[in-house]
Amino acid sequence: MALTLTSAYNDDIGRVQITISGANTDADYAKVEHSLDQITWKSIRGGDTVTLIAGAGHVDHYDGFVFGVTNYYRVSTFDSALVQPVASGAYTTANNATIAPPLPAGLVAGHMMIAYVTHRNTAATCNTPAGWTAVAGGDSHMKVFYRVYVPGDTAPSCTFSGGSAGDSCSGFISAYSNAKAPVQGAFQVNGSAQDVAYPGAAVTTPNPVWLLHEWKQQTGTGASLPAGFGDPKGGFNTAGANPESNITWRTASEADIRTVTASSNSWQGGSAAISKARLLVLTVRDALDSGTTNLAPVLPSANTNPYWLKNPNRPGQNVRVEIMDLIPTTRDGRTGVFQILGRSFPVVVSDLMTSRSFSLVIDAPSKSVAKDLEGRFAIGNPMYLQPPSGTDDVDAIYFVTTQCKVEQDEKQSLGWTVTVDAIECAMPNPAVYGDTYTWSDVIANYATWSDVIAANATWSDVIDKVSTTVIVVP
Repeated sequence: MALTLTSAYNDDIGRVQITISGANTDADYAKVEHSLDQITWKSIRGGDTVTLIAGAGHVDHYDGFVFGVTNYYRVSTFDSALVQPVASGAYTTANNATIAPPLPAGLVAGHMMIAYVTHRNTAATCNTPAGWTAVAGGDSHMKVFYRVYVPGDTAPSCTFSGGSAGDSCSGFISAYSNAKAPVQGAFQVNGSAQDVAYPGAAVTTPNPVWLLHEWKQQTGTGASLPAGFGDPKGGFNTAGANPESNITWRTASEADIRTVTASSNSWQGGSAAISKARLLVLTVRDALDSGTTNLAPVLPSANTNPYWLKNPNRPGQNVRVEIMDLIPTTRDGRTGVFQILGRSFPVVVSDLMTSRSFSLVIDAPSKSVAKDLEGRFAIGNPMYLQPPSGTDDVDAIYFVTTQCKVEQDEKQSLGWTVTVDAIECAMPNPAVYGDTYTWSDVIANYATWSDVIAANATWSDVIDKVSTTVIVVP
């Protein structure tokens, strides 16, 4: 099932409702971004980690979209799990002949398969199997290939060129979940010795899995674990008269080892021979799915209140208002002028000017509406004023209220006004996201689960409900 992203404007609290469906079921969260030009993208409020269940999720966009123009939305889905080993297939050997190392057990779509293939003859070449990709670096006779598992995949046919009869060759495949393609961190060639020296490397990405691939032009009976590594795979190969060994170790992602220090590990049995060591690194795969959608939100013409007054912390308090007057904005200076004895000119200590300050006069048709607006401002949260179009005389702006005055309009005996003195403020962090409907609301609105089911056809209907519950301390 392909990822689907839809968006629709709902005027109940001035939100664009974004629905995600058909995402990769491995994904447990999505990131939703907004753009007006498809060049600059920003996460919407609450959009950095949208929970996905069975490939579906939902988030609302309140502040930042513009009425009357095309708004674009982009979604990317992710699996928050760390890279984890799945299994390894059997170690397969041959005498200078084609091998077909079996796939590990327990594979599912999306698992990263890594094949380690070596040939005893350093002049030989391990050819890339059909459908696989070679990891850059290393030597031609000691190769690593990878492929993302797709159901129906079979064991690769690993062929060689440049070898001779009697040369041992070998290979095996390991698989990992939630991993992107392996990258070579370092490669080292060693002179003849009993033990095998390996290089060091470092990454900044958290929770990597390091894979240490060692090869020796000799057989043996065992090898010690390199510091910080475990889970040895591979083995000692005597399929041909000329032996070799092909072994890997790995670190655990949970250990968060970002630096591997160069060292060596002891090998038992066999005799001194040349060896090589390769460090590979696995990190969490990128977005599993991505998609875009767009819409041009339009305010319903039936409503005479064209401006949205929104509370990013409490979206249930969003309300449409009519602005009767906007007292021009001002910006105060933060400059000190100091007169110095014996000097004609003063010393100036300057800084950036303050943000804009302004006043809004909002129409209220009755005293009860005026008191309701007063209560919304009394909450004290940063607010967002959204105009009906991107070309409106009033700018979209975030602000905090410094004073709120409620009075009866002298020109209209039945009308009231709410005058708000405000100072422009920074946009609240996108992680600040208020729930529109909580479990407390469910409990308050319904006596039993039967009542919930009777009143709502789906869980989406419950999620889409709007809570107006708020407590203002007098």
